[in-house]
Amino acid sequence: MFREAINLVEEAISTTAKDATLDRVKYLSQLSQMFALRHNRIGELLDLEDAIKYADQAIKEAPDPSKEEKGYEGYPQLLSNISDLYMAKFDYTGQIDALREGVNHAEKALSLSSDKNPDPDPILLTKLAENYLIRFHHDQRWEDLEQALILMRKAVAAIDTQDDHPQRARICNGLAAVLAERYIRRPEYVSDVREAVPLIQSAIDATSTKDVVRVNYLLNFAYRLHERFALDQDPKDLHEGIQAMDEAIDFALLGHPRFPDMVRCQAKLLSTLFQVTKDPHYYKRAESTLRRALEYLPDNHPNQCAFLLDKVDQVLLKEPDGGRREQLWWATEICCEAMNDCTNSPPLDRLKAAYKGASMYLEMRDYRMAGGLLCRAIDLLPRLNPRSLSRDDQQFLLSQFSAMASDAAACLLEVTKKPARALTTLESGRGIIASLMIDSRSDVSDLRDKDIHLFNQYIELRDAVSRSINEFSNATSGGGAASEKAVANALSRRVEDEHKLKLLEEDIRKLEGFERFQLLPTVEELQDVAVHGHIVVFNVTKWRSDAIIVPKKSSIGVYSVPLPGLKYDELERFTPYVPG
Repeated sequence: MFREAINLVEEAISTTAKDATLDRVKYLSQLSQMFALRHNRIGELLDLEDAIKYADQAIKEAPDPSKEEKGYEGYPQLLSNISDLYMAKFDYTGQIDALREGVNHAEKALSLSSDKNPDPDPILLTKLAENYLIRFHHDQRWEDLEQALILMRKAVAAIDTQDDHPQRARICNGLAAVLAERYIRRPEYVSDVREAVPLIQSAIDATSTKDVVRVNYLLNFAYRLHERFALDQDPKDLHEGIQAMDEAIDFALLGHPRFPDMVRCQAKLLSTLFQVTKDPHYYKRAESTLRRALEYLPDNHPNQCAFLLDKVDQVLLKEPDGGRREQLWWATEICCEAMNDCTNSPPLDRLKAAYKGASMYLEMRDYRMAGGLLCRAIDLLPRLNPRSLSRDDQQFLLSQFSAMASDAAACLLEVTKKPARALTTLESGRGIIASLMIDSRSDVSDLRDKDIHLFNQYIELRDAVSRSINEFSNATSGGGAASEKAVANALSRRVEDEHKLKLLEEDIRKLEGFERFQLLPTVEELQDVAVHGHIVVFNVTKWRSDAIIVPKKSSIGVYSVPLPGLKYDELERFTPYVPG
């Protein structure tokens, strides 16, 4: 069917005179749309490339209103169409140039439309806002998020009096999505959640129960209701969220890219409802629902670690018959799986799993297992992209991971009795955490000065492996062959990027002066600092305290002195009174 239709339009183009501009532009646009439709149906990249080629040819043949007095009236729509195609290509391939082209064409489309019409086009506003949001996920530039919010507010205002606007659902959900993103990044914007909920409800009400996009609105709705419950503590929000997920799960096919997310969201709502009501029915349902979500998730999916962290939280909600120790044993087993086996998950998720597991091992006084998890977590710290961290994640990093380095050093002293190893771990962890907060590390900064090409490669790959699946693929909102292939491609790129990053780090370490790039400092490097006398490093944790001494003479070696009288609680209480 597609082939026959394409042949007919190609024939129409070839037989239309060059000076019949309007007809040629119409046929070229139709041909582009046909290739785009076939791409959506079959998922072949070549069809998408052809769609872009003919859309670009239509733009080139149409009179540009910004350059000619009698420009083509539909020129902004041509630009908008090719913008959609470039964004689809970015979604499918991850090519940054496609993202840039998509944004640029959407900007030009809106600009030309605004020049001709006093009333802004809500669809062009929405498309550009969506593109800015996608670019925000990639580049983490706050101005993109703010600009997206401005555009979406204008789009909603433009349809405010049009209850029957054909794109009302998309526009209302679009504003809600931007508000939700800002709240996630900056929790002080609590009003964003309350504003988002009725907007998504409007989107759901404006969408047919037979439209597959409705499930995305329902999922968005459930997430926002869960967030609003955290603010207002109204159980009604949890019940509404569960009801929304019941509808979404009943409607969505198992192959839908976000089906596991729907089941996971339902499990989180049920777990929270159990915490509120203490009704074991909700716990049992939450347990079976999360198990179902994990079963549907492909092996080594980037979200696997986050799902397992939910399972840990679920285990800790209800103490088993075997008591607290059995509960901790099960929870730590899951944390180890999340940290060690989910190699394709974002570093921050794996770090959270390591910290949570280590905290429970410390409670059980299993210092060997706790130390092992913490040391592996510190090795992952350089993989974090500081710009992608939400405010909550930054606070978590400072408050929890700062203690992680101290606990790791204390575990090493307890188990290995090797103060030099403990010191390198302590200094590495503290240094990385501090540098992440100012988005700068000396070895990374030095690499920029040494080889800008390698630096750019490193930053691009580091940022890529830090993203969650819902950030690096916009295809999770759709369905069909193209959507499924786009998600599969994104997952494949994730594995490939992780491998490329490891190889790149090895190449960087071959450069003179970069032999220890993103690795723990050596004992010799630390001893070189002690040129003017002994250096004493105090490591104080809640369960042991030590002084680690770096002597001026390297022949003596690093040694430690236990300080059983130095208590963490007392130090914390008196620190505010210490001058300086």
